[in-house]
Amino acid sequence: MTRLPNRDYFIDHVNQTIAKHSHGKQVIGILFLDFDSFKSINDTAGHATGDLVLSKIAEVMAAVLDKDDIIARFGGDEFLMEVQRQKETDILLVTKDLLENKSFIYSIY
Repeated sequence: MTRLPNRDYFIDHVNQTIAKHSHGKQVIGILFLDFDSFKSINDTAGHATGDLVLSKIAEVMAAVLDKDDIIARFGGDEFLMEVQRQKETDILLVTKDLLENKSFIYSIY
C-alpha cells in the first residue's frame, strides 16, 4: 500500500547508520509520526480510501527527505523517519517542514 519498509527493516537500518556514523560527523534524528483520528477516515470513507490517504502521507513525507534518510511504516497510521544531517538544527528544520507542510491537507471527497 505505502510501499515503505516495515519497522524491522527500519530498526536494522538505524543500527547500521549508528555503527557507520559512530565517529560523530553526522547527527541522527529519529522521528515518530502518528496521525490523529485516522480511524475516522477508515470508518467513514472505507479502507480503500484510508489506504489511499496513507499512500499520500508517505509521499508527502518522502518529499522532505534526503537520499540517506529513510521512512518506514510502524503500523496503522504511525510512521518512523531516520534523518541524517550535519547539525541538530537541520533536523529541527526537517521536523518543522513536516509539521507545517500544507500538502497534508488532502481532500478525499
